[in-house]
Amino acid sequence: PGEGTWTVNPTTGAITFTPISGFTGTPSPIQYNVEDAERNQSNNATLVLTVRYPVTIGDVTVNEGDGTASVPVTLGGPSSVDTVIDITTTTGTAGTSDYTATTIQVTIPAGQTTVNVVIPITDDLIDEPNEKFTVNGTLVSGTIDAANSDFIGEVTIVDNDATPTVTIGDVTVNEGDGTASVPVTLSVPSSVDTVIDIVTTTGTAGTSDYTATTIQVTILAGQTTANVVIPITDDLIDEPNETFTVNGTLVSGTIDAANSD
Repeated sequence: PGEGTWTVNPTTGAITFTPISGFTGTPSPIQYNVEDAERNQSNNATLVLTVRYPVTIGDVTVNEGDGTASVPVTLGGPSSVDTVIDITTTTGTAGTSDYTATTIQVTIPAGQTTVNVVIPITDDLIDEPNEKFTVNGTLVSGTIDAANSDFIGEVTIVDNDATPTVTIGDVTVNEGDGTASVPVTLSVPSSVDTVIDIVTTTGTAGTSDYTATTIQVTILAGQTTANVVIPITDDLIDEPNETFTVNGTLVSGTIDAANSD
């Protein structure tokens, strides 16, 4: 009562349980017997039905600044026994610098359907694309529908760092210094190398005052600065202070070009 209806196929003898709306879990055992054409009855037998539900490890999306990712491990319905699952994380485009590698055993208690795996997420200062890693499960004990289970969940980490801008610095040097070291700087580190073509352009200072320079510089992933060294000519001519420009063109990398200098 309150669970469902048991029926017997008179041709095959197959026994079917049909739950009422809203009933989940394992129905109570029943007593039954069979009768032949001569109305002879068998002894009573007890029929116990075990319902098997699939396990699903959920996919979640978190912001890098959230601190943790809470990944649900869910049974399709309550079981009469504990369901114990080994959990381990596996790197993808997100590595262990982006989250804390986690190996843990979780238990969905009998009668319940969900437990959460909490994985620490690293909030770094590096601009990077959204990245992913997987959460994998292995059944240790319990009664489940293994064929329809999904033991792989995916965590997507949404980056929260601003796209870096590039600045080529202004410097002042004495004619006798020999060189000018011009910094090329990212506002925040990037997850990829930033490659920039550099070329000097005359102004009031001409190529008799410095050595025209064309060079490619790379700001390595995770770093913010590279320096361009330009030779300065120490002549014997009295002249006013003079200027020339150092210009850059992005070759590769991800930057906020509109706000770069």
